[in-house]
Amino acid sequence: MRPAFLLLISVLIFWGCAKTTTMAVAEPDWIRFSSKQGKFSALMPFQPKFSEEKQTTSSGEVVVHSYTSNPSSNVAYCVAFTQLPDKQRERAKEHPEIYFAAATKTALGTNSTLLKERQFASDGHPAHELQFVRPPADLVTMRMYITDDRFYTTICLVRTNAAASTNIFRFLDSFHLRK
Repeated sequence: MRPAFLLLISVLIFWGCAKTTTMAVAEPDWIRFSSKQGKFSALMPFQPKFSEEKQTTSSGEVVVHSYTSNPSSNVAYCVAFTQLPDKQRERAKEHPEIYFAAATKTALGTNSTLLKERQFASDGHPAHELQFVRPPADLVTMRMYITDDRFYTTICLVRTNAAASTNIFRFLDSFHLRK
């Protein structure tokens, strides 16, 4: 089984959240960003850019909603979500570990080196964290969350030689799901 959101993981890591700008910015005071549509809040270096992309999957069309903040060419912070297709909601709720395992395999691809992995709960929802190095020199730390009807991903992508890595968990730990 290949859940529809596996495409979401690939899109987020290798397209939307990996895009960085070339401007260099000193670290500003972070803001608490809240998305009414996304039903989440998170600390970000500045107001994120919103994008939507439709993807056709084996379970039908899904829309990937992403909010990305790129304070420099060395770091990107991203929160993304998609509505789980109706036929996958119950299965994802009952067996989140299957979805996390498949998403982990997709995120790592063939060239990444897994550094850390753990399962936990956040705001009463199953969650999974990965940290890996992706060639040529990107440290990717991501958390995935499954709610009753959505799949969320928070991603911090940092060039491994960048000092911005000190803010990885500042961003990830600030993510909260809202009703």
